[in-house]
Amino acid sequence: MTFSRNPLKFICFLTLGLLTPFSVLGQDIGIQLYSLRNYFPEGVEKTIKTIADWGITKVEGGDTYGKTYEAYKSIMDQHQMETVSIGISYEELRDNPEKALAKAQQFGVKYVMCSWIPHPGNTFDFEITKAAVDVFNTAGKLFLEHGISLAYTPMAMNLDLIKREPSLTIWPKMQLIFSTKWMFFGHNTEVLIL
Repeated sequence: MTFSRNPLKFICFLTLGLLTPFSVLGQDIGIQLYSLRNYFPEGVEKTIKTIADWGITKVEGGDTYGKTYEAYKSIMDQHQMETVSIGISYEELRDNPEKALAKAQQFGVKYVMCSWIPHPGNTFDFEITKAAVDVFNTAGKLFLEHGISLAYTPMAMNLDLIKREPSLTIWPKMQLIFSTKWMFFGHNTEVLIL
């Protein structure tokens, strides 16, 4: 690649090269353990060690991958890994938010993430959205009372209706986590709403 033919590329790479070290220095890099779900059957300790070898010390978890919590925690401690967030299903938040809170407290996390609101097929209507808002408001308030933030990773189909129905009020402390993959390779609805 020659930059002399395209000065814009040169400027972009120069800017990226100069700014990246400063932005990375203040950030902890973490990984969602779900991303490595196909590796855990080969061994929990082996997978955690691999992550540690990459220099990553923060994870989003929520599962113990067949181990007792104590055995899982021991493996995490051995590799200086910290679970800062866990994923909790919508059903757990809806059916027993107190139990979901207890799970978050057991893992010692500050953040809980829900990634999916169940719905039939491509139907994501007002009633489903309203019910989800109620679930998130109830669980979000409970979690916040205990110093834990609740976050939701919206998918494009979920946001379309929320955008059209401004009467829906999501818990003011609710955090939305936008997936980079879906923002750029999905429907791009997330970008339009931002």
